[in-house]
Amino acid sequence: MIVDLKDLEDEIKMVKGLAKDAGSDGRAMLRSVKQAESLLNKAKLAEAKGDFKKEDELIEQIRSLL
Repeated sequence: MIVDLKDLEDEIKMVKGLAKDAGSDGRAMLRSVKQAESLLNKAKLAEAKGDFKKEDELIEQIRSLL
């Protein structure tokens, strides 16, 4: 799968902003964003190691959270 991690990072930031604007209604969304940020860091490490299969799996998990 060809996904630019920078684009995914930008998408996470956008969702995070929306969640913060939602106030108390956005708490669950913020939890998902935190999980997505953690998975993004793992995906970056996998990319650096050349483990593209793991990177793709993590990207799919991130997409499901967003």
